[in-house]
Amino acid sequence: MSDQHASGRARTEPVPDPGTVADPGASARRKLPGPPWLPWAIGGVLLLAVVVGLVVWLTGEDASEPTEMPSAVEVVLPEPTPVAEPVDRGDGSALLLSLPGAVRQFVLTAIAPSDAFAAAAALESVAATYTGPLDGSDVDYEVVVGQWPTAEEAAAQAATTVAAGSEPVSSGEVTVAGEPAGTYSIMSVDEETSTAVWTNGTVLLQATGPTSDIENFYLAFSL
Repeated sequence: MSDQHASGRARTEPVPDPGTVADPGASARRKLPGPPWLPWAIGGVLLLAVVVGLVVWLTGEDASEPTEMPSAVEVVLPEPTPVAEPVDRGDGSALLLSLPGAVRQFVLTAIAPSDAFAAAAALESVAATYTGPLDGSDVDYEVVVGQWPTAEEAAAQAATTVAAGSEPVSSGEVTVAGEPAGTYSIMSVDEETSTAVWTNGTVLLQATGPTSDIENFYLAFSL
């Protein structure tokens, strides 16, 4: 009986402790902490830091600082001046004596009373020549000046003179000390010559000369 009891007793197999059982695939399946893209992000930041450091070392400057562009420098050439003396005009009227002895590099080389505006009832008119160097050779400006009793009469004659020429390439208002004093028009005579007609109060002026310089001459002419 004791043998039967002994043979009928259930055999109890030892249960392994789960904490002590080695799983050969556990280490292969173990994941690093954090999202899978984190190592790539860290590597990218480190690479960027290396590149920036290399740029700073090569250039000697902080790459983050903007490079200042040099400011533009405006070169202003001196206004040309005459190299000769103007002609002696002797005695004359107030209008004749009021004409400048030089205009930029052009000097007065001839001046005399004129009847250019006699038919237009001018009180007086004067013809003058200004000569000076331009583009390697001497050129002339022929100037005719007339004076009328009123500014309206001078303006009317200016309009007539302009209408007799070609279509103006430029026109506008003449100002003296910031105040309107008359009008101006510039017209072509031929491929190389132009004429400027302008008024200053009761005086009308007409200058004919090189197209390339006519505006400079007109703007510099003072009366």
